[in-house]
Amino acid sequence: MVKALLYYIRQKVLKNGFLVYRKVIPTKGTPLDGAKKMEVDVLEVTGEKALILLPKMMSYEGQNTALVDLIYLE
Repeated sequence: MVKALLYYIRQKVLKNGFLVYRKVIPTKGTPLDGAKKMEVDVLEVTGEKALILLPKMMSYEGQNTALVDLIYLE
């Protein structure tokens, strides 16, 4: 597996009555203003997208992989 830096944004959500920040993978057309970086493992690259292995803090309901545009990887 190859390591890469993934740009992500933080989104405010209400969870159990508390306002918390959740890390979200940007979608196509999302501006990267104020985006942060995190290291992820790249499983496969196909065309303009890459299949990445998400860290535990970003996985949701057992989904631990995501298909992201290469513009959000460094």
